[in-house]
Amino acid sequence: MGSINSVHSSGIFDSNDTTTASAAPPAASRGSNANVATRPVSNSTVVSSDTPQEHDVEIVAPKGFGASYVDVPGERVVRSAAGTVHIRRTVRVPGERIPGQRWLWKGKLDVTLGDVVSRIDPAVVQSAGASGSLTVQATIDKDGYVTDLKPLYGNFAMLPAVSRTVRNWRYDPTYLDNKRVETTAQVEFDLNAVAATSRSGRP
Repeated sequence: MGSINSVHSSGIFDSNDTTTASAAPPAASRGSNANVATRPVSNSTVVSSDTPQEHDVEIVAPKGFGASYVDVPGERVVRSAAGTVHIRRTVRVPGERIPGQRWLWKGKLDVTLGDVVSRIDPAVVQSAGASGSLTVQATIDKDGYVTDLKPLYGNFAMLPAVSRTVRNWRYDPTYLDNKRVETTAQVEFDLNAVAATSRSGRP
């Protein structure tokens, strides 16, 4: 399925083919409010648990000569009354200048994973009336900004709300052997249905 580049207020979203390289987000999206959710969250919403992912890890060096993405062990899990968010990461390992150098020098690479610095709250998406499960993949540049997002599987009716939320997240930079690299985040939203009393304001 194509990448999601914008979501209109009507809920209609534009898409481009994923084979086209994604442009960096406009400068306006990198302002001081880039990491703030666009939809207010009720003060009654409480994140009940937030299990972080290990930041300093080792990954096995890929065997191919070209650039490739490698899974980072573990995941971050955020739970609240609204639902659960799982975030799994991959790191882009650049291609080799000298064939076999990754294995000649060492078989593993050191990664310092940059975490999401924005608030993660399932209720932000649930407040748009979304419920069910949806998994998307976000591409994150070397500076920690989301530059591309595509849906993978699940309830695609949730996509406009999920896309707005995930695109607003800001990450700390990720380092591979002390050099900044691109990463991806596979983000799964598993949201509870909003009770009728919450939507209508009466029993």
